[in-house]
Amino acid sequence: MAAEWEHAHISGFTRARRGFRRWRKRRPFWGGFFLMLSAFLLFWSGNLDFGSLTFHLGPTGYLSYLIPLVTLVCGALIWASPRSGCSTRSWDW
Repeated sequence: MAAEWEHAHISGFTRARRGFRRWRKRRPFWGGFFLMLSAFLLFWSGNLDFGSLTFHLGPTGYLSYLIPLVTLVCGALIWASPRSGCSTRSWDW
């Protein structure tokens, strides 16, 4: 009876935290997080601005926008797709 009462009075924060934990364990969360963090750092380091002087590193400058964007999209796609399990699966040849 007590277990039913505790289950009925779970707060929305606890329910959301448990759902996030379940979602995080089925995906490579930290890999996607660090990939998106690296996209931010690539964008920041490629577009340095010191007052009125702007530096664009790269052959024409557009790569300083394109490469971080592609890296950010790859990180988001890693989060969107569930873990494939290829790295943890035992291969029997």
